[in-house]
Amino acid sequence: MPEAPTKPKRKSPRRAPPIALRVDVPGARAATLKLVEIGPDSYTLFRSARRIGTARVEEDASWSARFAAPDGEWTAPADSAEALLTVVGRYLLTGEARDAAARPLEETTPELKAKGRKTPEQLLSLKLLRQAQARRLATLDAALAGMRRALRKR
Repeated sequence: MPEAPTKPKRKSPRRAPPIALRVDVPGARAATLKLVEIGPDSYTLFRSARRIGTARVEEDASWSARFAAPDGEWTAPADSAEALLTVVGRYLLTGEARDAAARPLEETTPELKAKGRKTPEQLLSLKLLRQAQARRLATLDAALAGMRRALRKR
């Protein structure tokens, strides 16, 4: 039996390996951000297998990314791919840490759910926890405000 002719294989352009970076912010779960090349100087930005935006290399060899966050769409500039992933990851995770810190104390500390009259020790404990929560929120708000100065809202 004669052999069937085979089609010549098309050579696909070589793509660069994905650029990945694990970002960790206290108060939020660590996340892996990844840049996957989709074309020359054009990348897709992923966070743990979910597409969150796009990135590209500018003419001056700097990087920029457009990404979606819970508070809107942002554009982030950076000098390198790793710096870009760090900026985007820290912004997203700091926002998540702020959301987690803003939850009511009764949800995060089960012993505060006790019904009835609270003892003086419980009241003092609650007061100190509220003060610590307010300090943590102020710290995270200041960090987010600093990061927003480097980003542009779309």
